[in-house]
Amino acid sequence: EYVENSSLATSSEEAFRLGVLRFVQVCGDKDVVFVDRYDAEKFRDILRRIPVRPPDNIRSMKGIDQADWADVHDVKRLAQSTVTRNMLGVSLTLDYAFEQTAAFRDRKWTNPFAGFLTRGKKAQRDKRVRFSEEQINLVFSKAVYTTANTAARFWIPLLLLYTGARLDEVAQTLINEVK
Repeated sequence: EYVENSSLATSSEEAFRLGVLRFVQVCGDKDVVFVDRYDAEKFRDILRRIPVRPPDNIRSMKGIDQADWADVHDVKRLAQSTVTRNMLGVSLTLDYAFEQTAAFRDRKWTNPFAGFLTRGKKAQRDKRVRFSEEQINLVFSKAVYTTANTAARFWIPLLLLYTGARLDEVAQTLINEVK
């Protein structure tokens, strides 16, 4: 009901629905006040073990069974961003469910997912140190750049400097993709 009453992007809506489905598979379909911190930790730990793009016969299994299968096989696990989106979906759904029922039952409640949902990638991004003007001048004054004998050796460093993009992103860019 939360997803239907919100204006989420389709990808977020799908991730939230899948997160709620996985949560119910792992912890059961409980009343919101009976969901506790242990459930949140258990759910997070299972999500971290679930495989990325498992075979169809594994995908149809419950989340816990997928995690157990992945433990036996050497497969890639869900990315932290996917784990976070699934947990956020459950957290927001729990908040919504409590708001819908608390008015009638006059209960106090704290979301057990509080504190789990941090944005690690943004924190890393903030820790990056920018190049000083001296460092940039040093890079662009080197013979490798000043005597660049290919367009790539000349343009890629400039594109990296002005866009802040990663090397692999810029190096794969085709001429017809640049406007």
